[in-house]
Amino acid sequence: MSSNNPTPNLEQLMLEARQLMKDLGLPDQMQGDTPLFVLLVMLDMKPAKSWSEANNQKWGITPLMNKMRELGFKNLAPNTRENIRDDCVGQLVDAELATENPDKPRPKNSPKYCYQINQEVLYLVKKIGSADYPIALNNFLSNYQTIKHKYQAKRQSQRLNVKIAHNFSVSIAPGGQGVLIKSVLQDFCKYFNIDKVLYIDNTVDTARGYSPFIDENLINYLGIDIDKFKNSYDKPDIVLYKSDNKYLIIIEAVKTGGAINVERRDRLLSLFENVDVKLSFVNAFESFKELKRLTKEITRETHAWIMEFPDHMIHFNGDQYLFH
Repeated sequence: MSSNNPTPNLEQLMLEARQLMKDLGLPDQMQGDTPLFVLLVMLDMKPAKSWSEANNQKWGITPLMNKMRELGFKNLAPNTRENIRDDCVGQLVDAELATENPDKPRPKNSPKYCYQINQEVLYLVKKIGSADYPIALNNFLSNYQTIKHKYQAKRQSQRLNVKIAHNFSVSIAPGGQGVLIKSVLQDFCKYFNIDKVLYIDNTVDTARGYSPFIDENLINYLGIDIDKFKNSYDKPDIVLYKSDNKYLIIIEAVKTGGAINVERRDRLLSLFENVDVKLSFVNAFESFKELKRLTKEITRETHAWIMEFPDHMIHFNGDQYLFH
């Protein structure tokens, strides 16, 4: 590491950030310019700041990208947001250098979803360039496995596990819609005899954070365009299949908004074009109070299910009874 210059320029910051990644034994893809720009922003570092001034405030992906542009690091197009989330910030989380939503669990689509560099990393970063850095690095590496296990255990404890088939379970992302989604998979499926789960948004992949559950074999069997479905921004929260009468059930877990209105229903319909099964659209709510608040948003030819009354269904049209 170079000396701890009180006013390092960007080139020096990048060199020292890259050396940090090497010192931690992290892969080459985490040492590229864009991942390093992301790291600098998350540490509140910029030219003319010393590493000892770094901090670990919480960042959302869009504010982080805006800050990169503001500082002149890199001007990223809006459609690269998922790449920054998965390939840059996500790798920091995978390496247990950063944490998702350190203050409280949130659904993946929450505008308040955030990331924060872990405190142990911040302590090490503040020593970059100083005589204390080698000792701090050695201490960090000596305790790295313990640090990783601590954060992995925290994430594991927050997950909501639910069995969706014989000898097969998934973990639902905590917070936000998590409890409601779990109730749909357990209670809704039980009371209405649903036997197959095609898709769940916001599940937890043990190898890499949050990712959707998709039964690709069932999608192909039903003739759904899998590429169109995977690449769509309009996917519902849950898709179920009732095989005895060939009903595909598209469910939105409605928390603060986003009930199925006319426009939303049309977009969802486009995902299942030319599929030879009957479709049913369901808005799932935690409480009758939430349903009342959003009733005006709900379009005809849909249904409402309430977690408080799991064996009942409210129909927003008089000519179709669910699953018959």
